[in-house]
Amino acid sequence: MDSYKVIELANKYSAAAEEVRSSKMLLASRLSALGDAWQGKSRDSFDQDFEETKAAYDQFEQELLETSQELKAAAVKIEERKAEIARMEELERKAREERHKLGR
Repeated sequence: MDSYKVIELANKYSAAAEEVRSSKMLLASRLSALGDAWQGKSRDSFDQDFEETKAAYDQFEQELLETSQELKAAAVKIEERKAEIARMEELERKAREERHKLGR
């Protein structure tokens, strides 16, 4: 697996988190713009529902960001393993060369 693909996916998760944040902020600003124009029980009920929705937005945003970070950490591990494999292959190549020299 290529780490750049994992990083690309991580960046998509980060972008999605930003979209969630922007959407929440847009909703909040539109609600704020209503000001006192909307009052009463329906507004109170809406405000309560909106607070719950904001909490869900926050949770979703956090989960997206955490997933992004986990993917980035996985990409680092992929690169570390690839480097380790390359080192091992180089050691094996050198050992074969040495055995070949000794076998002459």
